[in-house]
Amino acid sequence: MKQVAIFLPNWVGDAVMATPTLRALRNFYGRNVRMVGLGKPSVVGVLEGTNWLNEMWAFKSRSRGELPNRRTTVQRLRREKIDTAILLPNSFTSAAMAWMSGARHRIGYARDGRSFLLTQRLYAPRSGRKWLPISAVDYYLGLANSIGAITLDRHMELALTSQDRALQQDLYAKWNWTTAQPTVVINNGGAYGGAKLWPTEYVSQLSKSLCQQNPAIQVLLHCGPDEREAANALETEMANPRIRSMGTEAALPLGLSKAVLAKASVVISTDSGPRHMAIAFNRPVVSLFGPTEPAWTTTYNVRESYLEEKLPCRACWKRTCPLGHHRCMTDLKVERVLRETLVRLAESDTAENTSSASSDQANQSDSRKSQTRAA
Repeated sequence: MKQVAIFLPNWVGDAVMATPTLRALRNFYGRNVRMVGLGKPSVVGVLEGTNWLNEMWAFKSRSRGELPNRRTTVQRLRREKIDTAILLPNSFTSAAMAWMSGARHRIGYARDGRSFLLTQRLYAPRSGRKWLPISAVDYYLGLANSIGAITLDRHMELALTSQDRALQQDLYAKWNWTTAQPTVVINNGGAYGGAKLWPTEYVSQLSKSLCQQNPAIQVLLHCGPDEREAANALETEMANPRIRSMGTEAALPLGLSKAVLAKASVVISTDSGPRHMAIAFNRPVVSLFGPTEPAWTTTYNVRESYLEEKLPCRACWKRTCPLGHHRCMTDLKVERVLRETLVRLAESDTAENTSSASSDQANQSDSRKSQTRAA
């Protein structure tokens, strides 16, 4: 059996944007080819429940614990006699691992001085020394296209496991919440750095305004372990049973994040992993852009709003504001985000009602058919 190793992106958001490529590769190779995905534990976790890869191997670069490190992962690849390695990351390390694995075919972009390690090289668009903006979705699909796995389907997708759903249901039950009520999830975090964050006082004002606009709205403050303290402080400050922090949970597995995002009526997010996860579940998303450029992370799923301020210093890609004013985020005022969120909520309600009506009509039609057959 032909065996293909796919080196997965290093960031959760990038891994989500790679899902059209994984789907295209599976459709191209069919089920007679074994596809193995390799990546960080968080990346493997976000892809849990999808069915494109036969196996996923999590590893850490310098792990001394239970997870294998790069060396032991390479040794395993050699034992498995991998034939082809497809490199989604641009790193020299991923190309070196593919070369040391003994894979005869090594496909990736010619970047980071690794061209000599590749047997099939792609070249990203650039103008002089400057890389031209291209959505990561299209960037990764370029690798699939290069081997003949051509597709026009660029929508991202993820899946939930039964355990993910149970985590979300238990959380809602603890708060006496229900999925029958509209839920707005606010994600004001991300591993990239503080420059992406929206001011905490803006999150507080927006949460209160949403509850004032509609007494049925539930506001869930999404967070990872690093943002837990800030989210919990906001919940305590607002003391409203309809505004809750996910950080009050003892554990914050990625499956819980996926499930609450998948159940949201609208998600408001910085340009980070949860934004991409929500889009992959086809939820309406209001995305807040500060130091990053939307052109690099353009998505092709519907129902996303981009909010950004046109400043001369915009898209600096710095982890902290080099000018010290952070205006790219502070100038994104609450009123503007609220207005766009309410538009998306109205659209979400319309979509849900239409879907419900269609389902009812289908059920009635099936019932009439059954009655006709019985007669």
